[in-house]
Amino acid sequence: MTDAVQPTFLRRLRYTPLTDLLRGRVSGRLDLRTRADLGQLPPAARDLVKRVVKRTRLWRAEKVDVAIELAAHFRDGLAAGDTVEDLAAAFGDERRAAKLIRRAKLRNRPLAWHAVRFLRRLTAALLVVYAVLAARFLLGEPRVTVDYVARLNEPVVAVPEEQRAWPLYGRALVDLGVPGLGEQRNGPWGPDEQAQADAFTARLEARPGGKRWDELGAWVDAHAADVERLRQAAGKPSFGFVLGPNGSQVDWPLNMKRAADEDWGAVGVLLPTLNHSRTLAQVLAADFRVACSRRDGDRAVRDVDAMLSMADQIGGPFVVSQLVGIGIRGMAFYELDRALGESPDLFDDAALVRLAHRLDGVGKGRPPVDVTGERIWFYDVVQRIYTDDGAGDGRLAGRGLAFLQLAGAISSTDGLRRWPNVPTVAVAPLGLVGSRREVVAEYDRLMAITEAQLARPAREADWSPFARRVDELRSSSVLSTRYLPVLVLMPALQRTQVQVERSLGARDGLQVAIALEIFRRRSGRYPATLDALTPNLLPTVPADRITGGPLAYKLVDGRPLVYSVGVDRDDDGGRVAVDGQGRKSNVAAADWPPPRKAADGDWLLFPAYRAEEPADTEGDESRTPLTGE
Repeated sequence: MTDAVQPTFLRRLRYTPLTDLLRGRVSGRLDLRTRADLGQLPPAARDLVKRVVKRTRLWRAEKVDVAIELAAHFRDGLAAGDTVEDLAAAFGDERRAAKLIRRAKLRNRPLAWHAVRFLRRLTAALLVVYAVLAARFLLGEPRVTVDYVARLNEPVVAVPEEQRAWPLYGRALVDLGVPGLGEQRNGPWGPDEQAQADAFTARLEARPGGKRWDELGAWVDAHAADVERLRQAAGKPSFGFVLGPNGSQVDWPLNMKRAADEDWGAVGVLLPTLNHSRTLAQVLAADFRVACSRRDGDRAVRDVDAMLSMADQIGGPFVVSQLVGIGIRGMAFYELDRALGESPDLFDDAALVRLAHRLDGVGKGRPPVDVTGERIWFYDVVQRIYTDDGAGDGRLAGRGLAFLQLAGAISSTDGLRRWPNVPTVAVAPLGLVGSRREVVAEYDRLMAITEAQLARPAREADWSPFARRVDELRSSSVLSTRYLPVLVLMPALQRTQVQVERSLGARDGLQVAIALEIFRRRSGRYPATLDALTPNLLPTVPADRITGGPLAYKLVDGRPLVYSVGVDRDDDGGRVAVDGQGRKSNVAAADWPPPRKAADGDWLLFPAYRAEEPADTEGDESRTPLTGE
């Protein structure tokens, strides 16, 4: 019956826990067979004990304790005269016994073990839940239900083709030899192409007395018909460029084709005409200078009118288009400001009246900044990143996350925040990003604040509610995740308002300048104050766009100087402002809100071109846009 084992040193070493070894003891106390004296039991009882102990799946030390207890139970029964079979039958089901023994032992384990066990089970449960949510997230499908590009095109296609300017502009681009037409590029121009573009631009920027002036005059004469075509195009009621991959971008002379399977909606809308429009405006500005040098005031007035009309045409539907329109308007204002400042007698009375009426129409009949295109752009992105429950709600979809990243990259120049970090993306399946309805509602709230401030003069605008809310969203990890699409796609338009104000300020200066010149012609002198211009020449004196008070005016060497007191709000007598780097900068005096230290000086409105006269020993002078950016 006996099967005693005398453990060797190596066997005892094998079954000695590390704690005993560290104390210098080779105890062998984890040797289940020898500790429980299983060799003293009959084979059937010994095997039963081994099976039960194995099924408990306990730690080794616990198994030894169980084996000792079971072996003692069987030894006591055998000593009392019971057979192995009787003891095994009384023991009952091995599996149930092992389960009960395991449960009892687990209850006695340390509290730390129970805590770890709970955390492990919780982690496993969370992983299962995350896997289910991730599958739901990845399987979600956005559904495009609205063709927003078609909405953008509605006012364009409503105009008959013969009333659209783009066909004439396109033909002029080719006939004028404007560089950069044709297929869309994947990289920069080569050296030869860049040299050709630089030469083209340098010619257009030539001024009287410069080294390219004679070349510009000859070039303008050779393209007189093309310049006239630009004037005709500017007179059309609509720019007429149809947006989208099947719109005007695929037509001659652009030929900018895109793969048919790339359905990016409003995000993929190309605006290739923006740079080309700037170039065409430069052509008109060059013709204006040539006309002025030849004392052709009527031709010069028609060029200014064409530039202003082109700016109106190009100014939509996106804010970037409106900024280009402001830039073109700035070209016209700069050229007219210089002409009136250098040669006021170039224009006869009728021409001055025409210019006054044309300037009076600038900025009227439309909002200062139209955000319709920005709203459409956002709503189109939303329908491409969210599922649609048919009731205006839905959840962020896995495929939509990649599209949001694309849209965020495209809008990064205007967006409040670029693409989120990896943890934010990782929690997207958990539903922590707000629902479609929540995100749209937050965007609409911010856009309502934006539109309300854009409708005011910059001096009256209060962007603090907008800034506070954006700071709340950015500073909270919960809110920044919840309203992720808003932070990625929301445009920051306060600087756009500054651009508009600068443009309108330049317009005000020119209106006053024309009224001053007409007053001089009628009375033989300039007035002592601007109040003398009202109401016959001006309905009211334009307000200083920074302070709201009347514009400042003085005579310098017998010539008028019209200016705003600038963001420092004190009258420096028409001295050009100095920026934070100690440089003269006219536009630094028109910066809302002013930086920590406002520019010291005034904002010259007429003649503004003298405020930042570039030094040039060779005679060519580059323009400084009145908008400053």
